[in-house]
Amino acid sequence: MTERTHQQAPTPDTMAIWSKVQKTDPAHTHQVNQRGGYTAIDPTYQLREATKLWGPYGSNWGLRNIEYDYGLIDRQLGLVLVHAEFHFPGGSFPISNAISPTMGKSGAADADFAKKLETNTLSKALSKLGFNADVFMGQFEDTEYLQHRQQEAALDKAVNRTEEEAKQQQAYETEMQTILKQMRESISESMLKGLFTSAVRKAQYRKDDKMMIQLTKIKDQRKAELEQMENAQ
Repeated sequence: MTERTHQQAPTPDTMAIWSKVQKTDPAHTHQVNQRGGYTAIDPTYQLREATKLWGPYGSNWGLRNIEYDYGLIDRQLGLVLVHAEFHFPGGSFPISNAISPTMGKSGAADADFAKKLETNTLSKALSKLGFNADVFMGQFEDTEYLQHRQQEAALDKAVNRTEEEAKQQQAYETEMQTILKQMRESISESMLKGLFTSAVRKAQYRKDDKMMIQLTKIKDQRKAELEQMENAQ
């Protein structure tokens, strides 16, 4: 009797969508100087990225069963609620949001409030799946990460990728040599630590293990020299 071989079903990649859409092109963001400042994403860019993944909006993904609730207006809270369902290939989930139907301190009616509310709700729904996660996780406030993303985006758009890679590598090596020199000449441990921390992140993004070893060696050497100088005083 022939024995049947039972093959185990492959484990689904639960991060498949997130991994594809988590990175944001800095060219499609801008800084907003409100609520302490934050990075905003172009909603049309978000739609384009979702369309790349799933096809045209409304085909098999998007918001549906949209209902507006004006109850909070009647209760003098000045907000309109929206309840909707976001669906996409593989699932769906409910989502709610709210916005003021008036414009700022003037209190004038905002004729575009429904459009703004729908756009913002769609952005919130996409964020739950990992779209632009680097922005929502605050990584765009990290100078080194932002520089790294700008470089990656430049590579993606380059006509000649090889030339762009060589250009970026040369710029990186020049920058790191400057930082190494500054570390060797640091006049305080706080200055040394700041340079080292920034440089290590740059090297990590480039997966430059040799540079990280060199940075650590120079940091330790200069730290010992500064301690010796301080003890001699």
